[in-house]
Amino acid sequence: MHVLSSFDTGTCQPWRTRDPVSSTPVVKVPLNEVAMPPISRCQSGFTLIEVMIVVMIIAILSAIAIPQYQQYIVRSKLTDAMNNLSAERVLMEQYYQDNRQYACPAAGDATKPPLPQMKYFTFACALGTDASGNANAQAYTLTAKGLATDSQVSGFTYTLDNTNAKSSVGPANWGGTQASCWITNKGGC
Repeated sequence: MHVLSSFDTGTCQPWRTRDPVSSTPVVKVPLNEVAMPPISRCQSGFTLIEVMIVVMIIAILSAIAIPQYQQYIVRSKLTDAMNNLSAERVLMEQYYQDNRQYACPAAGDATKPPLPQMKYFTFACALGTDASGNANAQAYTLTAKGLATDSQVSGFTYTLDNTNAKSSVGPANWGGTQASCWITNKGGC
């Protein structure tokens, strides 16, 4: 029986084979049972540098991805407010066509368009006023205000009136006060 070290064949596992010349079984022995060369080919795993590089790449990616994901969540909540204000405006206009005046919802009154109930915003309706300060049923303003309990939307307020004039107030880093549009992303409208 002929003995070869696994260093001779480049493998690190013991196994049996046949010698091609004599057809006698050959037993390969792991390197640790034979004289060890200065650098073993049997080492496996990752070096500390390789692990540190992977950790660094993950840290860089998460530093970019997490803030973008948080902005995405806030934008989705803001879209809810804008969509519901627009839908409420349609209901107000339908009511106006039927009654030739606007009306804000009242508790228990099913004849007036109801305000939406949302998880992140509260909605309010106010009729316009004439020059003497009396309520005027020919104008209205709808408002969606972010709930104080949700820190992501607590600084946002959206308004919409009967002329479809839109305005919004948001945190300074989201565009601050916008007199003619709704804040939809960081930096403004």
